[in-house]
Amino acid sequence: MSAIQDNLSLIKQNVQELAVKYNREITLVAMSKTKPIQEIMECYQTGHLHYGENILAKIPNLYVVETIDSEKQANMLSKQLDRKMNIFLQVNTSNEENKSGIKPENLDGLVEAVLQLPNLELKGLMTIGSFDNSHSEGLNPDFQVLMNCKSRIEQKYNLKLQVSMGMSDDYEQAIHQGSTNVRVGSKIFGPRIYKK
Repeated sequence: MSAIQDNLSLIKQNVQELAVKYNREITLVAMSKTKPIQEIMECYQTGHLHYGENILAKIPNLYVVETIDSEKQANMLSKQLDRKMNIFLQVNTSNEENKSGIKPENLDGLVEAVLQLPNLELKGLMTIGSFDNSHSEGLNPDFQVLMNCKSRIEQKYNLKLQVSMGMSDDYEQAIHQGSTNVRVGSKIFGPRIYKK
């Protein structure tokens, strides 16, 4: 096995143990964006099927888009599709200016708009915690904000939502706080290489 396959195996085992501990299904998304196809194929050869990319046009069999944060984005995506697409709404739970995502207090309006669009199926909420909160001890307040949003939206609109939160450095804490989808990249593939 390659180093990437070893890394994936260790993360999958850890996620599975946490899924048993918290008695819920947890999806591990291998964040393969910017990685060479050879490295992605190493994971694929192990049978892993969930990958995260950031260029929609390059993925013909796309299952879910996790980064919708405005009515404009939702409308554009719905118009471009000829089939139903699963989506997650990205919420900026840390209120950081440099982060994408709708503000929690504006989420209800976006949910209502998305529920009216014919080609979108609202499946969940997603957030990226702040660096400081993701590297601190104890509960992550950004994750708690998303879980509160989930509870409110589920109750108000009679929905059952998944939660996508947690990355390489904080996925265990995210699972502890209720995540059903974790996005792990650098702990599988190694550090991200940024294009110049």
